[in-house]
Amino acid sequence: MYNGYENYPKLGSGTKWYSKLNEYVTESGLTFDYTKEPNISDFLKFVNQDVSFMGECVLNNEENRNGSTREIINGKDFDGSLVHYKGVHPSWNETANGWIYCITYDKHIVKVGMTILSLAGRYTSYSAGKRRLMNNKSPSTTNYVVNEINYAALLSGAKIEIYGIRLNEMKTVLEKFGITREIRLELARAEEEMVTDRFVEYTGHIPVLCKQKGKSTK
Repeated sequence: MYNGYENYPKLGSGTKWYSKLNEYVTESGLTFDYTKEPNISDFLKFVNQDVSFMGECVLNNEENRNGSTREIINGKDFDGSLVHYKGVHPSWNETANGWIYCITYDKHIVKVGMTILSLAGRYTSYSAGKRRLMNNKSPSTTNYVVNEINYAALLSGAKIEIYGIRLNEMKTVLEKFGITREIRLELARAEEEMVTDRFVEYTGHIPVLCKQKGKSTK
């Protein structure tokens, strides 16, 4: 597991900054078996939905620096972002009308999420989940936890991929205050919940890295 990564932060060390991380990661590795989660191809056939391979999550090290000047893992006490998210699809930076995304470990879905931004923007937010910032509770706990679990998965040999569903633009006419105006509907949250509903129907549980399911859909 540690072959070649002896000088990297150890598995489970992230609990120093957030104790509840041990629900997902310990010194022994991941606490869940992601291979029991649905394969993305099988699930997409179930929901009859097309999806695109959009990006990857890799270790934030010299091998994956690719000319960037960002700080990278430089020892066991490194307290920055342990992973890096890189787009592989031309639409990675496009906002569109929002995206539903799936994070997979070796093609098994571990998280379903949404963004009204570009995928590049959402995963930049994930990258803000740095260890040192947790001292002041400044980053989103979700960002930190997902980063740390992804790091543990990579050290354990999993391949992490990001798949996206581009959401179509929908508009409606609103008449109010004596004004008639065409407005764009933001449906990303509702559509994420619909996909999650289908995931629960398929598996009997929400994705392992999703803390809860919203209730805006019925």
